[in-house]
Amino acid sequence: QRCRHGFPQAFGFHPILGKKVTSGLFRLSCPLLVQAIDKWENEGAVREMSDMVRASDKMSLNYVEANRRTAAIRRDIIERH
Repeated sequence: QRCRHGFPQAFGFHPILGKKVTSGLFRLSCPLLVQAIDKWENEGAVREMSDMVRASDKMSLNYVEANRRTAAIRRDIIERH
């Protein structure tokens, strides 16, 4: 999907670059979105979000499950490579 400025918002990619396995499966690609997220992160968003996850059992469980699913998808892609 494209952002309101016409750029693709994000893209998925294969987790193996050459002989190295990368950690992510998706990257933001809209330069304006990347810039906005960088600014938000520099303002402490990562710490704030981490604190929110730690403070909520439900969010903590969802976070663990999301990471488990992402790892499973990455393993499946790598095994098919």
